Amino acid sequence: MDHLVALWALGEPTEAGTPGGRYLARRTGCTAVPPSIRWCRAAKWPKRKRIRPLPTDAAGALLYRFTSPSDRARAVAALQIEAVKQDGSVAVPFDPAPNENQPRKRPNVGGSLMTGRALVVHHGNGSGRAHLVEGPIDALAVAQLLGVETLRGTGDTVIGAPGTSGFSVETASSYPGPVTLWTDGDEGGYLAAIRLARALRRLGRGVELRAAPEGQDWADVARDLLEEREEREAIRCD
Repeated sequence: MDHLVALWALGEPTEAGTPGGRYLARRTGCTAVPPSIRWCRAAKWPKRKRIRPLPTDAAGALLYRFTSPSDRARAVAALQIEAVKQDGSVAVPFDPAPNENQPRKRPNVGGSLMTGRALVVHHGNGSGRAHLVEGPIDALAVAQLLGVETLRGTGDTVIGAPGTSGFSVETASSYPGPVTLWTDGDEGGYLAAIRLARALRRLGRGVELRAAPEGQDWADVARDLLEEREEREAIRCD
């Protein structure tokens, strides 16, 4: 785990002016990135055996910190990394590892993304609803769609899971309130959410299910809404 802690320590806040900040704003509309996501510049990227080298055209990489929900200290349990170009326009896939067949957009570095790992995008007050989202990017988008001020008022928590594997009773059980499951618009995500919803209802939990439009994820939805708003504002200015 030392390499995880070392890599996380090299990260810095993902501010709006960084390539990572620009990328997240374009993907999700988020301009205030939570502390669970850091930016590591290419100049600081470590050369260690258990850490993938950055793609040559990357300015750095976003570090997504997953923790165990029961760990109040929120020590890093696993990291996902996403390389980004200097202008923040697109993510750059990492070269495949020896045991992989194709490049990876957001691989994990050491640590296990086993059941129960989560990335908290917005901390609630413990009594509100828990919004469990299929991935960290989509969790940022959901927080924007719900509205940060609204979340502060309701005390809700928004959690990014490491894919559908994080749609588990173990993850949801760390949050006592009702649960909303936000899934991508594909069969795999929807079926995983249905299975978890049934398991939670058997335990007496209140559950809602929201699926993105077919073929989209919640980051796509947030980006489309942002573009529509910008177009309306441009028309008013004209």
